[in-house]
Parts: sequence; C-alpha cells; structure tokens
Amino acid sequence: MTISTIIRNLEKLKLIYRSTSKLDTRAKVVSIIDAGTIILNKALKLVEQIDAQFFEVLGQD
Repeated sequence: MTISTIIRNLEKLKLIYRSTSKLDTRAKVVSIIDAGTIILNKALKLVEQIDAQFFEVLGQD
C-alpha cells in the first residue's frame, strides 16, 4: 500500500484532511482532525502495550 493510498483512505474516513500548500501549490499539507487524534491516542496506547509485552521477553536471560 502506498502513502498516497493510506492518505486517501484516512481522508475518506474523515480522520485527516489535505489542503494545498500556501508556499508551493504543487504540494499538499496533511492535517489530522479531532476524530483522527482520538483514534491515534488510542492506537498509541495499544501499540505501547504490545511493544512492552513483546520486548519484555528480550530482557529475560
């Protein structure tokens, strides 16, 4: 999956929005909206928990 596909999917889900750059009309600015921030915070907590469980095993000898 390409970055552009991921961005397009997140935009369809109303988690981010794209706008044209004021400095370079060829570029797009990607911004996260409130709904996206809520999901991001939940996902980060889950990823951190999974990471802790996964890497905990490596600390054991």
